[in-house]
Amino acid sequence: MRTSYFRQVKPEEVGIVREGVHSFLDAIEQQSLVLHSFMLLRHGKVAAQGFWHPYQAHMPHMLYSLSKSFTATAIGFAVTEGLLHVTDRVVSFFPEYEEQDFAENVRALTVKHLLTMTTGHGQDTYNAMVSAEDGDFVRAFLSLVIEHESGKHFIYNNGATYMLSAIVQQVTGETVRDYLMPRLFMPLHIEKPTWQVCAKGRNIGAFGLSLKTEDIAKFGQLLLQNGQFEGKTVISATWLQEATKLQVHNGDDPNNDWHQGYGYQLWRCRHGAYRGDGAFGQFCVVMPEQDAVFVSTAGTDDMGGILQAVWDHLLPAMQAETPMLSLAKVDPLALRLEELSLKIEDAKGSRQAFFSELSGINFRIDTPNWAKLQAVRCVADEDGFTLIALADGIEHRIEGGWNGYDEGVCTALSPYPGMTKVAVRGSMVADDELLIKVVYTQTPFIMLVDLKKEEESLWVTIEPSVSFDKKGNTIAVKAVR
Repeated sequence: MRTSYFRQVKPEEVGIVREGVHSFLDAIEQQSLVLHSFMLLRHGKVAAQGFWHPYQAHMPHMLYSLSKSFTATAIGFAVTEGLLHVTDRVVSFFPEYEEQDFAENVRALTVKHLLTMTTGHGQDTYNAMVSAEDGDFVRAFLSLVIEHESGKHFIYNNGATYMLSAIVQQVTGETVRDYLMPRLFMPLHIEKPTWQVCAKGRNIGAFGLSLKTEDIAKFGQLLLQNGQFEGKTVISATWLQEATKLQVHNGDDPNNDWHQGYGYQLWRCRHGAYRGDGAFGQFCVVMPEQDAVFVSTAGTDDMGGILQAVWDHLLPAMQAETPMLSLAKVDPLALRLEELSLKIEDAKGSRQAFFSELSGINFRIDTPNWAKLQAVRCVADEDGFTLIALADGIEHRIEGGWNGYDEGVCTALSPYPGMTKVAVRGSMVADDELLIKVVYTQTPFIMLVDLKKEEESLWVTIEPSVSFDKKGNTIAVKAVR
């Protein structure tokens, strides 16, 4: 069993028709939704879970904006402990700015406006904050013009969540991560969570938290149980009632899960559910009516596709009565879940044909590129290959296998600072073309490195599987001997 905390059962034992799990997996495959992992809990037990190799249960994964729900939880603890109120003015937590000439509507901003993304700004404030020349994100936020009435106008705002993190640190003297350790992470048996910090030593709040899949599920189960975990109150049920209910309307499309309303850094969903979510498919979906939690890590641009697959296949599979248990000696669903793996391109080419001419030869790259690549060369044997890349004067080695993933570290192409653990596999897609899949196993990102032979040159294409700027992060250059 892959879970180390929750009891794992057959789907039927918690009233789930296993065909629904099969059809969910079919939909994920048919729509090329690149899930890295998922876990489905019902009645506090794991009914189904899977990890697409090379992702594994013990690996933490970047949560992106799912981090926001944890930041709001820290605010909940601070409120419960009497350290602040949601009606407190934001500027009151930063007395060093009290004398500055901020606009009246800025001075009127409250903690609740931050929690509900209703500060009144016309766009996300975070880019303006990180662009501040003095590096003071708080001052930059308070200096921005508010175009709309606070409390009425919803706009998704990473800067607002950063301010929540800054407030927690102001009133507790600890980062959000450290403040949550004895209050949330330790009671939920979440070990060694990591959270990105800014230059001022604050957790970003809006993103930056990394957890294991099961840890996300524990958080979801805590929410589902109204703050109870292992029979003890971890966080106030009163707070969670406020955090999870509709606080502000954010759209009018009844079929859009991003238009169902917003709570305290949590999204309302269709079907009476609510969720925290993060870019590229990081989900913690709580379904109170079904007594269920669905979590996922992923690397897809189609986040709505994942939710739709949950609604179309997993939701109707959850029944009030327990379906008949499967008596088959071989469990096809369990076998399918054990064998999940990222799609591998068929090897149609000859390694000998490719490497007989190119092995060990240095190819120079003169075209400027974001990775600062200057040269590449590649060597191979029967077991695998090594791509040697010279980037900004430093030589980096990327080692991969032909028949499986080789785990290692790669800093040359890392799409996110500090996230360098990789699993690498190569495939000869043609006699003149080698495709290398560099999987950054703690992130949503996979870098696809394509080396295509062309007479005396080598075309090098490097493309991220997902990105906020896919075009800008793609490299396509001609390397010459």
